[in-house]
Amino acid sequence: MPFGTVGHSPLLAATQRNLSLKVTQYPNEQAAKDAIDRAEIYGALIPGQTSNTLLVVPTISDVAPLDLAANFEITAKKLRRPLSVQQYVPHPLAEKDPFGLVESMMLVPLLVGGYMASTRLRTVTGSATGRRRLAALLGFSALAGLAINFIVGPWLQGYPPGEVLDRLGDPLPDHRRRPAKNSSELPEHS
Repeated sequence: MPFGTVGHSPLLAATQRNLSLKVTQYPNEQAAKDAIDRAEIYGALIPGQTSNTLLVVPTISDVAPLDLAANFEITAKKLRRPLSVQQYVPHPLAEKDPFGLVESMMLVPLLVGGYMASTRLRTVTGSATGRRRLAALLGFSALAGLAINFIVGPWLQGYPPGEVLDRLGDPLPDHRRRPAKNSSELPEHS
């Protein structure tokens, strides 16, 4: 799993015995957060004088933040080193879709709809190729994309408010465009 660190810590080396991490060294905390903003790493360890801080990103994966937090907390207890686990959310998900599932679930109707449209078009035209076949498929794709965008956005509230029109020209989030949000504490693990 891609992971970042600022400086060196025995906590990281000990955790790597139980968890496979591809560690990248960053010069400071801001550089690590910038890498998280670009979705290059799933978390980062920031060693400090009195305590270590583990940044986890719940919006990039459902499982990675839990694995990182659990493994680092176990190792910190074994080494008797203080560890603070913080959520870092550079791109918040929609309030009604906290796991980011709506967007990915809408790919199925688009794929099935595209297949059905091409099959129906072949049935209507009687051949796999035709003069206006490409134009018809492109038109269907554009209309289906707009329909799905408005179903996912305003109806299912799968995008944060105000982002539906932003997504028309950019269906995938641009991690470099949005400023990072402040981090907040994760709930304690038992």
